[in-house]
Amino acid sequence: MLEYQVLVDVDPSDVESGLELARLLVALGKRGRAAEELLRVGGALAGLGEGARALAVAERAL
Repeated sequence: MLEYQVLVDVDPSDVESGLELARLLVALGKRGRAAEELLRVGGALAGLGEGARALAVAERAL
């Protein structure tokens, strides 16, 4: 998990690493932190013009 955290810290636009980080956080029972990461990824996707994908990711955070 730490490796993915480093990747998203270095490059916040790396949405694939962010999604994997969120998946691992859920597996570890850290649902609140996973939701935060999913919302961050959703914002990054929206900034990249990927509105539909951003919405789908943000909905997973709920």
